[in-house]
Amino acid sequence: MKNIGKLANRYARALVSAVGNTETMLSVSNELQEFVHLWQTDKQLSFFMLNPVFAKQQRLSALIKILETAGMSVAGRNFIKVVFEHNHISVIAEIVSVYRSLVEKNTNLVRVNIETARGVNSDERHEYEEKLRKKMSGHLVFEWSVKKELLGGMVVSYSGHVFDGSIKGQFEKLEGKMLGY
Repeated sequence: MKNIGKLANRYARALVSAVGNTETMLSVSNELQEFVHLWQTDKQLSFFMLNPVFAKQQRLSALIKILETAGMSVAGRNFIKVVFEHNHISVIAEIVSVYRSLVEKNTNLVRVNIETARGVNSDERHEYEEKLRKKMSGHLVFEWSVKKELLGGMVVSYSGHVFDGSIKGQFEKLEGKMLGY
């Protein structure tokens, strides 16, 4: 496991150096994250790519065709190609995770996760995002999701901080006070 971390770190640092500018780093980060999602959810893809029964060149050609069809940038395709050619595609999720961390650090990117109990229209989203931009520094990227179990309100989390303004969270705090913890 320790060796995988070193390997992932080496690949991630090399990609950060190769990509260079902030916009491209962020774009490639998103593309690679989408590929990791595909890799983890499409078991046929990962089985085919890891199966030595098929010739390596045949698997690589299929992989490149998939990436081109998905509209991945040349930088993203070339990176995945290098990882595949060096027989490290099985740890692509770890590599991309380290890369995303490095990109966030190098670009002063802050991922802000906002969970709401109901869908929020674009005007409301914009209003909440503007309020948060005034209170926070860095390049903020907002990721919204709906969690009906919150019952109402929202939970905002970023960089290890969590602000729970949900009804569920308020009930849990009240329960803790009533039970003495």
